[in-house]
Amino acid sequence: MIDWHSHILPGLDDGARDIDESLAIGRLLSAAGFRTVHCTPHRLRGMYEIPASTVREACAELQAVFDCEGVALHLLPGMEYCLDEFFQDDFADPLPLGNSRWVLVETPSQPDLDLLKENVFFLRRTGYIPLLAHPERLAFLAPPPAGNFFQDAVDFLRRSKDTPDAFSQTPLADLMQMGCLLQGNLGSIGGYYGGAVQRQSERFRRHDLYAVIGSDAHHPEALGRFLQPAIDLLRKESSKLCTLSVDDCPGSG
Repeated sequence: MIDWHSHILPGLDDGARDIDESLAIGRLLSAAGFRTVHCTPHRLRGMYEIPASTVREACAELQAVFDCEGVALHLLPGMEYCLDEFFQDDFADPLPLGNSRWVLVETPSQPDLDLLKENVFFLRRTGYIPLLAHPERLAFLAPPPAGNFFQDAVDFLRRSKDTPDAFSQTPLADLMQMGCLLQGNLGSIGGYYGGAVQRQSERFRRHDLYAVIGSDAHHPEALGRFLQPAIDLLRKESSKLCTLSVDDCPGSG
């Protein structure tokens, strides 16, 4: 299995505070069946202004520790970029996920929808594919469904011609139409963020809107509470979200 989103690198952001926490997270992921983990610290102006070179070095250093400690995980560098007014400047030295052209992104706490679209368009224009982290937690993108909201979503995205409907006017539909992929959180699946987010995540999975999933692991204590219940649920659903190969990403290699 592949984890597409984690804060496992020690001391870089609000994730693992030290090597011991990184090891604890790694052992939990390995025991749950993960074999590849993308290391994606936040890139956020004024808080986590981390150069891409620092992430690559930290990833290589943690890989050496894992190899020495017998933690059977393959670590790949990445970054979780904030799609704010500084994004295009902060992306001057791009750090996509591993060897792919996928770029993990998140929305600001007070998002500007026009700016989100501008930044997604910038990524697409420069040859990258934005992977939006945990959209099930973003009510402003896809509010809780009324009636056939999610069925409308799927129908709209799969139709060959555009016809007006409720979903076609939502920000989430706009972003997906622009080529933005979606990444679900294991914490959402496992109920860590509450029942409303868990139900929203189930709707996304039911309609196959996620491209991949990620742990979004920050600390071992929280990860230990939701990891196995979420994995068990995905396996019960026969989900393939965890098993997509890194080589399956457009632009890999």
